[in-house]
Amino acid sequence: MGLTPIVADDIGWDSGEHLVIVRTVAQQYWNELAEGLRERGHALHHVLIDAPPSDAAARR
Repeated sequence: MGLTPIVADDIGWDSGEHLVIVRTVAQQYWNELAEGLRERGHALHHVLIDAPPSDAAARR
């Protein structure tokens, strides 16, 4: 398991916040991240935003 689930967990506990957002685009990485956070007792909500590349470029 990578460090991101551990760091995201620490941020949530240390800050007292209930919402921690981690961005990723690779499905394999999301699976690892989700597993690590669930193991630490976090409820996850996965939101996939799909937009054409032209929309993404316009928002830079």
